[in-house]
Amino acid sequence: MASLASVVVASSDPERIRMLSGLLGSCAVAPILSPSLAEAFEVLKRQPVSLVVCDDHLVDGSARDLLLEVARLPSRTPVIVVSVRDDCDYYLEVMEAGAFDYVAYPADNAEMERVMKNAVAGDGMVAGSA
Repeated sequence: MASLASVVVASSDPERIRMLSGLLGSCAVAPILSPSLAEAFEVLKRQPVSLVVCDDHLVDGSARDLLLEVARLPSRTPVIVVSVRDDCDYYLEVMEAGAFDYVAYPADNAEMERVMKNAVAGDGMVAGSA
């Protein structure tokens, strides 16, 4: 039996963690819940993960901080940024920083599930990987 892909869910918001974890259940992945960037960084250093889903703002930093850390890793782990900001400039900022995709919260469940499945499957191109 194949092992499940590991996905880091980095959010300080319990409601958002619950929603994202629920969506990941239908994607056949194992969520690793990280309520802070520090915990997400530790997971990323210890083990390979297939995907990171990150709030744009956590108690100890931002999605941009996480994108910088992921860029230092040898693997090209895709990062999906989830944000309450529906802001074109911020969207461009995180995409240029290397995000796989950006989803405005509250996310449409079908859209969020599609984006996560595409990222885990390796569909599409990680920004900045050309």
